[in-house]
Amino acid sequence: MFPVASLMLRRSGLRVLLLLLLLCILSGCDTIAGALPPQPTPFPTFARLATVTPVLSSPTPDPTSTPRASPTPAILEGTVAVGANVRSGPGLTFDVVGSVATGGQVLLRGQRDGWYQVTTPDGTEGWMSAQVLNLPPQAPTTVPTVIP
Repeated sequence: MFPVASLMLRRSGLRVLLLLLLLCILSGCDTIAGALPPQPTPFPTFARLATVTPVLSSPTPDPTSTPRASPTPAILEGTVAVGANVRSGPGLTFDVVGSVATGGQVLLRGQRDGWYQVTTPDGTEGWMSAQVLNLPPQAPTTVPTVIP
């Protein structure tokens, strides 16, 4: 009985060995095929011309979903009603950085608490009280409010 069991064990071991050998050979076929040079085809191949390639049109976006640029607000000008100081901030406690004579034009950049952030004709930037300016009617709603 012992020799029969030994023979069966050898046969099953041989089968496992053959199976492992077969798996090794089959798994190596992919690397061998990749190492071979490409085989020529019986048909000639040509590069595709750009004019032959079809151009697919992209769908037109929905006009309601297209973002639109907001218009740049026009810079308003104010006229100095009374010769006045230009200050470094919106209030009488701020330092004087310049002055504008009566009738001078200033560009209105911002507003806060009854004061307008202005640029004078000579390029000085500062703040002037609304009380010394003749403002266009749309200034209170058009000139942006400056948040401290």
